[in-house]
Amino acid sequence: MGICEGASLCATVILKHQEENLASPSPFKFAIFINSWLPFSWTPELGHDVTNVLLGDNPLDTNVEVWQNTSPSCELKLEPLKMVAKHALFDINPEVELKWRATIDTVVGKDNDYLRPRCFHPDLYDDRLELATAHLWGKRDIFDPHSRKFFHLCDPELATSHQHDGGHDFPQSWDDNERFSEIIQKTVLKSQFAM
Repeated sequence: MGICEGASLCATVILKHQEENLASPSPFKFAIFINSWLPFSWTPELGHDVTNVLLGDNPLDTNVEVWQNTSPSCELKLEPLKMVAKHALFDINPEVELKWRATIDTVVGKDNDYLRPRCFHPDLYDDRLELATAHLWGKRDIFDPHSRKFFHLCDPELATSHQHDGGHDFPQSWDDNERFSEIIQKTVLKSQFAM
């Protein structure tokens, strides 16, 4: 089970195992992803370079045309990052800004392509998570577009989702919690009985 960046990390581990162990079964029977964003790659050979997306007008954009834009602008735009930081409940102080600028200077160097962040987007990456998955995210979550795309990175026969009325949190209503409980139960059954 993973929440937010933990969900992204879990998916990365599962994708890595699938890629490197084609003949062996997954060490996991199922996965639960809550308020997730698209998983990052562990290698420069896989995934899509998202440097320009992260530094662009909307760092959370999942539009495939934006992802395919490879113009080498790579300028740090603080206002979009501040918007994301506000929703993630942390402030961008001058020290954080300096660290970001230093990181960007390192990443955009011509010999540092291997350092550029890469993610798996379901419209640009053909493989899918090959296990039963349950997904939960809020309608008002800033990461809603990522959670939606993340869902499509999973096997459609084995993936189930529920979107609750909240934001970047667990559902607060009894109905939403019952629905999520049902989804988890179905996911466990799918994983054990291939239903």
